[in-house]
Amino acid sequence: MRNTIMQLIHDLRFTENLTPGLLSSIVSLSRIERYEKRDSWLSRSERNKEIGLLKIGSAMLYRYEHGKQHVIWLWSKNDFLIEGSLLLARSHPDDRIVFLESTDVILLDIQQLRQLKTYYAQIDQLIGALITKRMEQIQSDFYHYKFRLPHERLKHAKEFKKNPFNRLTVMQKASYLGISKQSLYNLLYDSK
Repeated sequence: MRNTIMQLIHDLRFTENLTPGLLSSIVSLSRIERYEKRDSWLSRSERNKEIGLLKIGSAMLYRYEHGKQHVIWLWSKNDFLIEGSLLLARSHPDDRIVFLESTDVILLDIQQLRQLKTYYAQIDQLIGALITKRMEQIQSDFYHYKFRLPHERLKHAKEFKKNPFNRLTVMQKASYLGISKQSLYNLLYDSK
């Protein structure tokens, strides 16, 4: 777990400013929890209390509307479930984050993380860097799904969300791409 967290901090290009005590404190506040396929993450009472990092595995955010399941978001290995908390906080009551396979999640309690500020002023910079990196990824994903043609969205999903995308049913894939089931079949047939 320490190596995973250290790699994340290194990826944020924050290691030169990191004191050894801060890393040790973050690791001591972290815990790994295993979720099985179809388990849900975050009940209503847990919303906005924890940050989750998918160490291995994948998850999806979905909603039922008019009797149909709509896949809204996908997460895969090394993705943060930060926006999961944010999306659920402002979401429809039927929204769910469900794991698509056995998944290990590194969990950090947000309140405990904030308490580290007393000892480490760097925590705000670290959280800011983390949020900035995630927002850049969200903007990129949003761009690919809102301003691209269906065949481009399919290509992007297969490339960058391969593991979770491949675990979806045909109906879920079509929903995630914002197209009909028949349009997805046509795209898959045309790409062969």
